[in-house]
Amino acid sequence: MRHNFVDIGCGKGKACIFAARNNILSFDSIKGIDFCASLIEVAEVNKRKALTHRVVFEVADATEYRLAAGNTLVFMFNPFDDLVLSRFVENNREHFATYASFIAYANDIHREVLEKAGFDARFRDPDRHLSLFAHSCHGTRFGHAHSASLGRA
Repeated sequence: MRHNFVDIGCGKGKACIFAARNNILSFDSIKGIDFCASLIEVAEVNKRKALTHRVVFEVADATEYRLAAGNTLVFMFNPFDDLVLSRFVENNREHFATYASFIAYANDIHREVLEKAGFDARFRDPDRHLSLFAHSCHGTRFGHAHSASLGRA
């Protein structure tokens, strides 16, 4: 089974570079997407400086983006409004129903969109506005990591 890391609204690429350099979960692919081409250009420069060649950055619209097959850790630092988040989730509903994927959501001001779409908060830090969501049809496992060790919502 493939294990993917995808940063939706990756900006300058910091989260992807961190995932590539620390490789905690041994991701098979690391990808960052952003709607803004100039931010992707900066992310590419940062990738070269960090010598993390296995990261792929792409200009893409989150409302049309489809996640690749495999268990996926989706990272978002509140990159867009509730409507865009809702469309992203709807376009990837089959993915989340099929694979044991998680959404790590920082500055989680639109978390109710995920809850309404059938995601359960497996962890939440209300002081730091951080959440880890999984679709309710899946357990807590992602590869060899176990979210129960991260805490419960």
